[in-house]
Amino acid sequence: MRRLFCSILIHCNPSNPLNLWESFRQSLSKDIQANLALRDGNDDVYNEALIDIDRHIRDYVIRGLSEFHLPTPVHHEAPLDVEYMSEKNYNIAELTETITRDEPRLLPEQREIYNEIIDSVRLNQGKLFFLNAPGGTGKTFVINLILAKLRAERRIAIACASSGIAATLLQGGRTAHSAFKLPMDIGKKDNPI
Repeated sequence: MRRLFCSILIHCNPSNPLNLWESFRQSLSKDIQANLALRDGNDDVYNEALIDIDRHIRDYVIRGLSEFHLPTPVHHEAPLDVEYMSEKNYNIAELTETITRDEPRLLPEQREIYNEIIDSVRLNQGKLFFLNAPGGTGKTFVINLILAKLRAERRIAIACASSGIAATLLQGGRTAHSAFKLPMDIGKKDNPI
């Protein structure tokens, strides 16, 4: 859910980000609370959630949380998050080999969207893209090549899909529920976003 919160901050320009944080900070930090076995509402739990949000925001906005007038988290000397490290730990040689092999195979329309997405990321434009085409036209091929290119540049590229089957087709893919820590039964949750 913290990644969804980051997307809302970056792409939706909420009128009061601090109020949004305060309204949903408990939901945004439930997994941290469970992992740290701390009591509900503990400032350390919220601080860890802000650290995670700040790390994701800095991939898009240089100033991080201060850009949105949110509290500045206190960073502790601690080992880096396993999930973060796994996203930064792809084999560059294998990715480069994939890029070298597959970039020439792109069709003109595929190359156009591929270049547009790569350029958007490199220029920190924060755009959203939706690939819509019939089955078998190479959407997964293009997405996997985009993931390889960005990861070869040591950027974080989260591959997620709505279903487990679709997620298995993406390199490093996960379901949206797993990637964004969304509840499985959102209808029964108190504060679905």
